[in-house]
Amino acid sequence: MKFMAIIKSDAATEAGEFPDAPFFAEMDAFNKRMMDANVMLSGEGLHASSQGARIRLVQDDVAVTPGPFPNPTDLIAGFWILQCDSLEDAVEWMKQCPHTPDVETNIEIRRVFTEEEFANM
Repeated sequence: MKFMAIIKSDAATEAGEFPDAPFFAEMDAFNKRMMDANVMLSGEGLHASSQGARIRLVQDDVAVTPGPFPNPTDLIAGFWILQCDSLEDAVEWMKQCPHTPDVETNIEIRRVFTEEEFANM
């Protein structure tokens, strides 16, 4: 099964702040462990919402709103695409994600639909 693990933003990531070198090294090691275990298929970090836009489509109306967007903790800072046997396995991997102890880190895990599931609809 494929899962997307979505790491939420915070005030620091929305301000464009980068973690220090030791944290990057820890995250690289975590990603390498997942790749070596054939769990991580891909993963990327995202720029702050100030460099993005939202598109709202309602009937024939299209509205584009440039960033930044409010509520940093509702935004996405990055993601991983994981191949796991179960949601529980994906959770176990993400529980090992490096984080700064004094900063709340929130990760959402969602199963990705397969082509077969869409074909059966």
